[in-house]
Amino acid sequence: MKWNLLKNYDDELRIFLVNCLKKIDYLSDLGEKSDEILTHLAMHMNAQDANKNQVLHKAKDSTKGEPVIEMIIIYNGRIALTTTLDSGTEIGIDYIGKGTVLNAHSFLSSRHHSVNVNCLTSVMYYQLHYEKLK
Repeated sequence: MKWNLLKNYDDELRIFLVNCLKKIDYLSDLGEKSDEILTHLAMHMNAQDANKNQVLHKAKDSTKGEPVIEMIIIYNGRIALTTTLDSGTEIGIDYIGKGTVLNAHSFLSSRHHSVNVNCLTSVMYYQLHYEKLK
């Protein structure tokens, strides 16, 4: 009964999150219960806001700092991915926006952040912690 309600509920946000989750290789083909599983994951994602110029993640040395423990889907706003050279110069890698999935693989293995993630505008994103996925 609960699944029928969720399956027939055409909420724009649920559809957006499920479509983003389908882009992830290990979630793209879950068989006949794919939509049910992805809807369940989408419903367990937490909404977060970040301000312009806020740093979401800093690249860490592989032996220090906190590992990646969440996957993020950008709902609105723009983010810059950068890296810092040995000389201390920070260079841009890419600018990303709505629908981008961050850390889809890194959070499964608790890898450390390899890039800096900086908000260019205010950003709303949804995150799924590893514990919820497990």
